[in-house]
Amino acid sequence: VSGSMKKNDPANLRVPALKLLTNLLPKGSPAGVWLFGEKVEPLVAWKPVDKAWQQSALAASNRIHYRGLFTNIGDAIAATSFGWDKPDLHTKRSIILLTDGMLDVSKAPGKNEVARRKLMDADLPQLKASGAVIHTIALSREADAELLGKLSGATDGWFQSAEKAEDLQRIFLKIFEQATARDSLPLANNRFKVDASIEEFTLLAFRKSDSTPTTLIAPGGKS
Repeated sequence: VSGSMKKNDPANLRVPALKLLTNLLPKGSPAGVWLFGEKVEPLVAWKPVDKAWQQSALAASNRIHYRGLFTNIGDAIAATSFGWDKPDLHTKRSIILLTDGMLDVSKAPGKNEVARRKLMDADLPQLKASGAVIHTIALSREADAELLGKLSGATDGWFQSAEKAEDLQRIFLKIFEQATARDSLPLANNRFKVDASIEEFTLLAFRKSDSTPTTLIAPGGKS
């Protein structure tokens, strides 16, 4: 949430991207959302996902802002991975990190390099040993693509570069599919079949703003 986001995400498209993830997260999976600039701020509490959690996250997403001063990537990763000090064979641990800048904690000479070395030499090996996978998204050419690529590469995660904020929803979806086990349905000739045992499904359609609105036709013919 550093001030540079006002330039790189002027329409605050981080909000619909987060809402997309919120609606897709599997029920019962623990999840949380954090904002970071010079400090790390919990946006949505780390809890098992249920309807109340999703409603809270949807409302909280509108509090995403541009008022941060720095880009403290190290503290952000430390906050999101709190308690991940040893592997859990029954849990898949994933971090999705979005930033538009370099690791930046201070204007004092040398402090940024110290923070970078701590992240790479101490924190990253521990995260890797805990089984965590870090997926990273660089929003802007000013983002530290080298650092983000190393974080993802060392943990078998994905690194994605977004040329513009309009790409965020597609990128979030692409990474989400890597991070989370979800059932999906094949689309053939613009049709898909839903088993009678399914009580709820989410349909996600991307289209250009000036294109014809998407229409869903139910088996009975109702649009």
